[in-house]
Amino acid sequence: YNVVADPSYGNLEITSGNGSLTFDGVNDYVSVTNNLGQWLGSTSSLSVWFHTTMTGHNTMWVAPGITGTEHYGGANDIFWGWIDASGKIGFLKGNGAAIKSASPINDGTWHHLVITYNVSSGYAELYLDGTLNGSGTTSSGIVTNTFYSIGRIEDSADTPMYFQGGINEVAI
Repeated sequence: YNVVADPSYGNLEITSGNGSLTFDGVNDYVSVTNNLGQWLGSTSSLSVWFHTTMTGHNTMWVAPGITGTEHYGGANDIFWGWIDASGKIGFLKGNGAAIKSASPINDGTWHHLVITYNVSSGYAELYLDGTLNGSGTTSSGIVTNTFYSIGRIEDSADTPMYFQGGINEVAI
């Protein structure tokens, strides 16, 4: 895979060349050098191609996802592309309301996901395959937790949750 990070421009891109990265849902993830929280802990957007057949959990801190961090015992967390028990994909900041896709995404086919988040208002939009698929207001405020993973939700209690499926063309 190729990781291109340039903090002066505030972006990160991960591609795997001619194919996707495959994650087993047990312990596979990509570790990046730069703290993703510097971008995804504030106003930002995440774009990613993915496929999965997995279901997750309705409690986001025990659900798999694309990236993010769980702050054990607090609200300094953010979940980008977490998958719930019905197979829907979502976004959540802190202890706010979850923004989720209208339909399950765990059909094994490739989907393009874009999530945008405004740190001042807490407003987020979730686009799936080019169509606005969910929006609303979650918690506002900057996340100061650090996280360095694609393919899992990190956890300050040291119990990360791993994504199962393929991921390609991650852009922040």
